[in-house]
Amino acid sequence: MEKLTLAVLLTLSSTMLFGQQTLTLSPTSGQAAGGTTIFINGSLGSCPIVPPCSGPTVRFGSAPAIASTDIRGDQVSVVTPAHAPGVVDVTITNRAGQTIVLPGAFTFLEGGNPVAGWERILMPVAVKQVAGNFGSLWTTDISVLNSGTTPVRVELCIVEACDYTPSPTAPLAAGVARTLDFRNVFDEPATILWVRSSEIEQLRFAARFRDLSRQSESFGTELPVVRESDLTSGPLHLLDIPNDRNFRVNLRVYDIDDRSDNPVEIRLFAMNGEETLFYGAPMKLRRSKDQPGEFYGFAAISLDQILSTSRFPFFRVEVRAANPATRLWGFATVTNNSTQQVTVISPQ
Repeated sequence: MEKLTLAVLLTLSSTMLFGQQTLTLSPTSGQAAGGTTIFINGSLGSCPIVPPCSGPTVRFGSAPAIASTDIRGDQVSVVTPAHAPGVVDVTITNRAGQTIVLPGAFTFLEGGNPVAGWERILMPVAVKQVAGNFGSLWTTDISVLNSGTTPVRVELCIVEACDYTPSPTAPLAAGVARTLDFRNVFDEPATILWVRSSEIEQLRFAARFRDLSRQSESFGTELPVVRESDLTSGPLHLLDIPNDRNFRVNLRVYDIDDRSDNPVEIRLFAMNGEETLFYGAPMKLRRSKDQPGEFYGFAAISLDQILSTSRFPFFRVEVRAANPATRLWGFATVTNNSTQQVTVISPQ
């Protein structure tokens, strides 16, 4: 009887201690479609084998996590399930059957930004030095001005979005402009910057694409800088694409939310409506991995061969995604084969 009483007291004591644990989640929000990796930090009971091992049971609202894995004794990695948008409790049950509830600890967002309170900025071309046709050598200059009265963080990656330390770059002081030195990590032709939504109105961005081999002839071409709040769902339209053998035409398409298995269809229409050209079967955007934890869909396509089959001088481009909620963005570059001067055609 004494042993039974002692066992009951130990169980109650253990349950109380578990209930008093301070557990934290990072990040605390993610897309309603699920698939966000969440890290739970705090004492959750020892792993019976050398980590990683099966983690505790975790529920977001009434929906169980897709996966739960111990990383070390005080950290667990879980993947969120699909859930209706809104704030939910997170319930954690350890291997001893002890449960703790974190009220309102996680927010499921309706698409868009996977991190509440931050907005993404798409720099559509961000390269160190990339060789092009006819001896050209391209680079991108990216700069930002803080026109406000308080310092602003401009991050390549943030802890809330990926398991990565924030950049060592100091916050941008009020009234100061800076050329952003993120080139050491650019491996893909674009990058995403992060800014707090409450501070983004203070910033003015610029991106310039230029040919280093001809920099005595041109200071380059200004590129659009796209804020997440500027993006809308639906087809992408580009107008007045020239069909001229003296120029080469390239199309770049981006899906900032990187929905999996979401191909796009590209069609070209003569500006007078007399002809339609198809790029072919729907094309799946490849995942770009230019920075830790950040992925977006991307494709770069030459339109020269398609346009060469037509006698019409000008076309418009229409890009549609299989998922109608997709927020596509893209642009076309028209490059003079002799001078390498670039004209940028942005969405309409």
